[in-house]
Amino acid sequence: ALLVVALDDTILIFSLETLSPTIQLDGHTGSVTQVLFPTHFPQTLVSVSLDRTFKVWDLVGQQLQYQSAILAAAGISCLAEDPVHPRMAVGFEDGTLRFF
Repeated sequence: ALLVVALDDTILIFSLETLSPTIQLDGHTGSVTQVLFPTHFPQTLVSVSLDRTFKVWDLVGQQLQYQSAILAAAGISCLAEDPVHPRMAVGFEDGTLRFF
């Protein structure tokens, strides 16, 4: 089992067995506001940030798989996945919602 903690622009993933960080993901330039383990893509983590981007991380290789462009003038505040189809909704601080 894993525990994910976002500290400003850094994501730390802890093993609950050892209570120590096993993975550190750096790359956002603003505070990370939410992370998600997508059901349709095991061993992957998606993060959203006030830097107005989302990132897709490969947890096995511990590296960035995809980085979006800056998506809007407002930061990204929330993230949700569609449980049936491999897509996600990203919510912005200005109330805008976009699907990917």
